[in-house]
Amino acid sequence: KVLGSENTVYVDENITLGKTYYYKMKAYSKTGGVTLYSDVSQVVQGNAIGGTQLKAIRQMSTGYLRLSWNEYAEADGYAIYRSTNGGAYKRIATISNTSQTTYSDKTVEPGTTYSYRVRTIHTLYNNEGFGKWSDIVTVNFLADPVMKRIDLKESGKVKVFWTKTPGTSRYVL
Repeated sequence: KVLGSENTVYVDENITLGKTYYYKMKAYSKTGGVTLYSDVSQVVQGNAIGGTQLKAIRQMSTGYLRLSWNEYAEADGYAIYRSTNGGAYKRIATISNTSQTTYSDKTVEPGTTYSYRVRTIHTLYNNEGFGKWSDIVTVNFLADPVMKRIDLKESGKVKVFWTKTPGTSRYVL
């Protein structure tokens, strides 16, 4: 593949997951009818790895979100990305222990919508390469409902009052 002199990146879109690919290159220049070639670069190889999928996001009672995903055996780690209220995705964590398939996001705020996705990491020649993105999972981090009062009725019934929690579809009492 011939690339222009301004290019320093090439994306190979015809790959097969699980296959190892080898790449090498050389530079050349045509001046005054003469073509000059550099020596061939060192050969680099990389495995085309797949991705993982988020299995669940749970709101924990102590005020954070716990993400879990499927382990991917060929990965060297996982990168966790988050979008807040529909904004740009930012990398919030890197997991280098490949058997760890959970992450606790303790920087969440009640009433905020978060979207997450996970990407497998493959390290080669001290550089990070990435596998496929997981599907996006979006959650609304709910504030805890605040109990207001309990009224005891003469009929023997109890009436319970609380404040409305934004984003809630139902309550469990």
